[in-house]
Amino acid sequence: MADTDVPASLDGLRIRVDKTGSAVHAALDADQRAVFEAEFRAALAHVDDQFGLDAVQDVVERWWPAAVLCANPEIRQRAAPGIRQEIDIGNQH
Repeated sequence: MADTDVPASLDGLRIRVDKTGSAVHAALDADQRAVFEAEFRAALAHVDDQFGLDAVQDVVERWWPAAVLCANPEIRQRAAPGIRQEIDIGNQH
């Protein structure tokens, strides 16, 4: 995650979140972070058994949108009510 706020880009994001475990972890709020950690650790256990990183990448990909919204709460605030409801439903893991 960026260390400082930057002017909004064309896609409206002020703070970018890389699609990495550490960036997603840092961007999530405390409640979401705890669930992410549990899922990430379960995926790491799968890696230990299967020697493939797909499970870890799947967790990062699944949580990345929530991390972007946590880092850029104005996105949710600007969204139409129907879109906000979809965002809220999507954030329930």
